[in-house]
This record gives sequence, C-alpha cells and structure tokens, in this order.
Amino acid sequence: MKNKYSFDYLNKIALQSKEDEAEIFFKMNKIVRTGSLICSLECINELFLKLDKEMYYISHNCIMRKGKQKFFMGRTFKTQKEDLKIFLKKSHEMDDIRSLIISPFFLGAPDKAIFLDDEQIIIYNALLDF
Repeated sequence: MKNKYSFDYLNKIALQSKEDEAEIFFKMNKIVRTGSLICSLECINELFLKLDKEMYYISHNCIMRKGKQKFFMGRTFKTQKEDLKIFLKKSHEMDDIRSLIISPFFLGAPDKAIFLDDEQIIIYNALLDF
C-alpha cells in the first residue's frame, strides 16, 4: 500500500491555508538549499534519536517550476514527534519513503531542516544572516 503522497497514515494537524503550507515549505527548503550540513544519517532509527522537539512540520519536497517562478505542489502539516516517528517507520516498512523536508515547529524562520528520501537523511543548520 502506498501513502498516495498525501500523508494518509500521519496523525496530522492541518495549517490554515495552502498559502501557509507553501510559506512554511519554502522556509524549510531554503535551509536545505543554503544551510550548512550538520550530519548525514545511515538509517531512520538514527533520525529518531535526533528528534528532540515535541512538534514538527513535515512537507513533501515537491516543487514545480514555470520559468523562474517556483510553485509548491505538495502538502505541509504539523505533527507531534511520536506521530511523526510512527508515520516514518510505517513508510519505511512499506518501502514508501518520499522526498520530504521536516523541521521542528518554528515561528518566523526555522533553525534547522531535515531532508529525507529513500536514499538519504541529511540534517542542515540555517546560516545566520548578518
């Protein structure tokens, strides 16, 4: 069974609007694109040990480009740490890990982001703007 790219198996909290989902995604995506690498992990269980907050954002890493403009084509949700772990474990067991970006819940801008797909798990730190 596939998760149909819709987070069906995630106990999730919806955001106010698709615009809010896109805004959160692009903030996390910026860290993955421009941040400094903290570490690369070998397996999902190593990631579980790094999850040190109680609430997380999770987004499909799904962007469509039209010219120079980027459009977020996935979904973004908030979820509790334990629900996130259950979802990722189920997805891994079903061999259905999609390209995702995860970040601890934030107001303003995130300080780190996790890029995850079926081949890699990488944690990035935000670069400080001076």
